[in-house]
Amino acid sequence: MSLIGFGLLDAELRRFFARRVVRGALLAGLLIVLIVNVFQLVRSTDKSVLNSARGTGLPAECLKRNDGGLPVYDGSCLDRNINNGFVVFLEERSDNGRSGYSSGFGDPSQIQGEQVLIERTQDTRIHIASTFADTIRAIGAGLVFLAIGLSSSFIAADFGTSIGTQLMFEPRRRIVFLTKTLAVMLGCATFVFIIIFAAGLLQLLGSLSRGITTGLDAAWFGNRAVDLGRVMLASAFAAPLGLAVAAITKRTVSAVGVFFGMFIALNFLGNTTWGKPIAKILPINGLVAFAMDSFENNNSDFFGLHTLAGAAVLCVVWAAIAIVLATTWFESREIR
Repeated sequence: MSLIGFGLLDAELRRFFARRVVRGALLAGLLIVLIVNVFQLVRSTDKSVLNSARGTGLPAECLKRNDGGLPVYDGSCLDRNINNGFVVFLEERSDNGRSGYSSGFGDPSQIQGEQVLIERTQDTRIHIASTFADTIRAIGAGLVFLAIGLSSSFIAADFGTSIGTQLMFEPRRRIVFLTKTLAVMLGCATFVFIIIFAAGLLQLLGSLSRGITTGLDAAWFGNRAVDLGRVMLASAFAAPLGLAVAAITKRTVSAVGVFFGMFIALNFLGNTTWGKPIAKILPINGLVAFAMDSFENNNSDFFGLHTLAGAAVLCVVWAAIAIVLATTWFESREIR
């Protein structure tokens, strides 16, 4: 009995997830997610750090206490009073980017001003509500490239083996290739779901155990579900492109090389006047932009793409072109 009611599609999906490269990539992805989250959990703390300093004109309202005979000032309070004319010479770290601070190293006795301690809070606690959206964006582009690699290897490995028997009867060629295309689209989307869901679950457990859980409401979960669906769609759109290149070249490395080279060329073309229109319509531009959703208030410019809708349209168009061209080429080839 098939999983979804379509025998051929069911068989192709089983083959997709039965392959060692897919299982290996999935285990590697889950292991990386686990390691990253364990590292975040270990360093999830909320502690105060004291920095030695000398200062003049420090506001009295920022004085918190004395520690070993030295006055301790609240760093956050000093930041809020930055324009009140005080000067702080930090002996252990530089805050040149903050007006009112300057760096001073060496013998503290050679630095003018009262010797003080500045207390700052280092909050490294896991806070899934404020970070997980960025996590999805960060891994979205990588998962798109992974989808291209997995989809291309799915068919390239078949040449000279099972695909010759599978396509022995010419009328079935189109159906078989289209079924393979749908299988890799569903397979890559499922792969993305597993990785991102695992990352979110681990971050949620970390926030519940040693982190911050504020902001976890229905709206947040709804927004993250949209983010997850977007990256799944981006990977599904990427799959036909990798499959098409591999079907024509019969090599997995060709598809990976084409799109990796395209990504490198994207940065060069996108930073030139004559190349920007080309960069805008390249498929990898649309896929990465759609997966990352780096558009804020429709003002961001991802190599010419200004809106998420525009990136989505570009992805759909390129996926459709890849499917049509590869199916036509595949149908006309004599399988030997």
